[in-house]
Amino acid sequence: MLTAEYLSGKIINLLEDDNIESIKERKLFCPGCKGEVVLKNGNIRARHFAHKSLKNCEFYSENESQEHLQLKMDLYKWLNYDTYAQVEYYLPEIMQIADIMVELNIALEVQCSSLSLKRLSERTLSYKKIGCSVLWLLGKKLHLDKKVNKLNMNFLYFSMNCGFYYWELCNKQKCLVLKYLIHEDLKGNLIYKEKIFPFFKGNLLDILRFPYRKQKSEVIEGKKISDMELYISQNLRRKNGKWMEIAGLYYQKGLSLRDIKNYPVQYFPLGFNYYRWLINESDHSSFLQINRDLSHYYENFIKYYKLRDKSGRQLMYPPAFYGKM
Repeated sequence: MLTAEYLSGKIINLLEDDNIESIKERKLFCPGCKGEVVLKNGNIRARHFAHKSLKNCEFYSENESQEHLQLKMDLYKWLNYDTYAQVEYYLPEIMQIADIMVELNIALEVQCSSLSLKRLSERTLSYKKIGCSVLWLLGKKLHLDKKVNKLNMNFLYFSMNCGFYYWELCNKQKCLVLKYLIHEDLKGNLIYKEKIFPFFKGNLLDILRFPYRKQKSEVIEGKKISDMELYISQNLRRKNGKWMEIAGLYYQKGLSLRDIKNYPVQYFPLGFNYYRWLINESDHSSFLQINRDLSHYYENFIKYYKLRDKSGRQLMYPPAFYGKM
């Protein structure tokens, strides 16, 4: 942790106060649980405060990684070039500490380790309850891989210009990465575009607003998949849970997944299940960070490609493109 509280209630911020000897001489407390903390100023990790005992603290983890600590420091310094921001900002009304609070109504959460969906939901909904927007910026362990998992899905955001998008932080390369126009193919493999923003270049708040800025429409290309029948058969033989569930739905309707021979559409927005849609069993996923109804986007998307039954590559566009059709 980078902040502590004097007995008087005054907050001390290690990123702004360099008088280490003076800090060491005073009694210091956690702004959240009010437990006593001490200053750590070693050679391996950046200087920080640590609890004498974490037994009664629900706000901080004793195992805060160097990655998390350093990323908070970098983002705070970057923001403070031209924006009002506070690091480790305590919100008593919801009993949470935002990693960084921007202009008192945007919380930036640097998440470097896995957490339960229940905990993510609690934190996200608490911010919404007090009218505060929250942006989750993900560390290395939570970067998107070849496939998306349930936790990834609930860190996704959406805009008409960028479609589904995801923010990542790279401590080693010192950059913020925007992955956007995220789609998945029939096998669940991801494709997306990305933009890289080096730390300390440009206004960070403006960068975070990039997905909502008017911009030239982009396109992403998906290559043809030719072995879907074999792929489905292999997964059913292995009793893959996802495919067994879909096969069960088909069986209830007197159908079989193996009967599907033609795949005119092979790439889809996240949350849209093509196989369920084929038998009128659409089951759109919900996303914690997305408040809007995506059903019209899905409908416009599938309508556009149904009219273009062509083999070969598939070009995908931002959601705004399909809304104009």
